[in-house]
Amino acid sequence: MSSVQLVDHEADAQSLRQRYAEMDCMIGTRMHTAIFAASGGVPLILVAYQPKAVGTMHHLGLGDYVCHIHDLTGQRLAALIASAHEHRESLTEGLQLRYLALNTELEQIRSYLRGLDDATDSSP
Repeated sequence: MSSVQLVDHEADAQSLRQRYAEMDCMIGTRMHTAIFAASGGVPLILVAYQPKAVGTMHHLGLGDYVCHIHDLTGQRLAALIASAHEHRESLTEGLQLRYLALNTELEQIRSYLRGLDDATDSSP
C-alpha cells in the first residue's frame, strides 16, 4: 500500500528523519537527504551533482545506488528503483549496521577529544 504525506511546514531534523524512516525507499539529490534516509535504514537512490554525494554513498555502502545527474535517464532510474525494491531487506540491514559502526567511530573520536580537553585543563 502506498501513501503520500505532504509536509507543508518547516520541519526540524529529527521530525524529517522520523518521516524518512517510514519510507520504503528515498530518491533524492541532496547529500543530507541521503544521510537522513540512511540513518533510518531506508534504502535510497541518490541523483548526484557533486562528488561529495558520490563519496557519501560509497561510504554508506550504496555506491551502486548513485547516478550522476548527467547520466540519469528514466530507464536508469527505473532500474535503480527495481533493484532497491528487490534488495530492500539487505540494504536496510547493511545501512543499520553501517550506522552503528559510524556511531561507534564517532564515540571513539568524542572520547579522544574529551581526553585532549582534560589534558589541557590539567596542564600547568
